[in-house]
Amino acid sequence: MKYKELGNPGLKISEISYGASSLGGVFHSFDECRGIDSVFAAIDAGNKEEATKLFPETVSAIDGAVTKGVIHKNNANNRKAKLALELNALN
Repeated sequence: MKYKELGNPGLKISEISYGASSLGGVFHSFDECRGIDSVFAAIDAGNKEEATKLFPETVSAIDGAVTKGVIHKNNANNRKAKLALELNALN
């Protein structure tokens, strides 16, 4: 990934960014399906750094869906395992 300097302090940012503030519930509540889609989008783009950052928040949202009774715990475990496999497959 390529980085460029921004501003006086020399902050380095990636040329390609992936907006994911919704995952933390910054502007609105987090949707588990949207979170999974966001991680897969980052994986498909080959952005391991972003996918790694999104993974824990998405796993937490999946666990929350289990607690609320939205999905069964076996289904949740399958979703988390699939995400982890895809993330680990990135080079």
